[in-house]
Amino acid sequence: MRCVKIYTESISFDDTLPVVLTVCHIDEYPLHCHEDAIEIIFVLQGTAQVKISFEHFTLGEGDYVIVNREDSHKIWRQNATDNMVALFHISLKSYRALFPHIDYVIFACESFDLAKYKGQTGQLRQLLLQLMDNLLRGGYKAGETAADITASLMQTLVGEYSLDRYYNRSRDISADKLTTYYTIIQHIYENYHDKNLLRDISRRQFYSESYISHLFKEVGAAGFQDILGYIRVFRAERLLLETSCGITMISERCGFSDIKYFNRTFKKWFLLKPSEYRKIYQPEIGRDIQAATADDDKVAEKILHWENLVDDTTEYKVSITPITLKNIGSKTDLINCLNQDSALPEPNGETGRGGSGSTYAIIRIDENRNAEHTKKLLENLLRDFQSKAASDLEYWFIK
Repeated sequence: MRCVKIYTESISFDDTLPVVLTVCHIDEYPLHCHEDAIEIIFVLQGTAQVKISFEHFTLGEGDYVIVNREDSHKIWRQNATDNMVALFHISLKSYRALFPHIDYVIFACESFDLAKYKGQTGQLRQLLLQLMDNLLRGGYKAGETAADITASLMQTLVGEYSLDRYYNRSRDISADKLTTYYTIIQHIYENYHDKNLLRDISRRQFYSESYISHLFKEVGAAGFQDILGYIRVFRAERLLLETSCGITMISERCGFSDIKYFNRTFKKWFLLKPSEYRKIYQPEIGRDIQAATADDDKVAEKILHWENLVDDTTEYKVSITPITLKNIGSKTDLINCLNQDSALPEPNGETGRGGSGSTYAIIRIDENRNAEHTKKLLENLLRDFQSKAASDLEYWFIK
């Protein structure tokens, strides 16, 4: 067992290897963050509960999620059943020359969401298994091979699993526009406290405010103010957790015009007011890590299991965020869209994915009513329906 009291957890990377792997049985890994690394959580056995910033996931065997740099996150065991969880930490410093904007990429990659949508859940899982196997075995040129696998993984994540690609799934964007987009994103991260940020960026970058707004919609299908609001509450969350600053001071430091606007924006993302969020989660910081290192032989067995397993699951889960709801409408609008025998509309009115004739279903899960049992019944029902349907069926589970 490891016992450490810390919020910002440092990862010691080898000069020649940009990745560190830990495989353990987790009872509780308390709230913490990493400043210069992303983390990939991959469940090899059992289940794990994961809170990442404003999102909460129940990860089953074979599931994986990415934790962005500075994202608060915690992992804990769901029930009495033992788990085995692989934690990959990847250095961002190692990739700045190749991807100059990597510090400002917000990765959005879960095995059951965008990866499932793109049909790449198994492909990414195999990359992680290869990397794990290589790091576990060691030996001649192990570090070189691991670095190559990690580079391939990062190439895929940067190119296909950023937040802008999460919301914009149907358009190819030119390299020039992406560069401009990330130049502006960098400016937002560095000046999010400025209350007139759009005007200032327009003056500094010599783009009109309307062009910037249009660029954000075109590249990421999310407005400038939506991304700005997200970054501001992201920064506010860390101040709430890590400092004793008053709510009004945090609101001002993060660029909100007044405390009411701060409360309203924060609650849209975290479903709690800032004061409520701090009261619940700040006491969790500094708790002891309760995790036991997994046996290498047992890890090797799980790697072999997943390498030989064909992924035939069709379940798709969607992350409902304020940006998702704004692009589609309300939750009622989403349900109506998904229940229609037509494709989801894009924000600009064009036809989205699916094509005419596709069938969508949306099921809301109440975890207080034996959700796992209900979910399995629904899965069986939908799988049976899919086998008889003339067109593809997509079903979305939303908590």
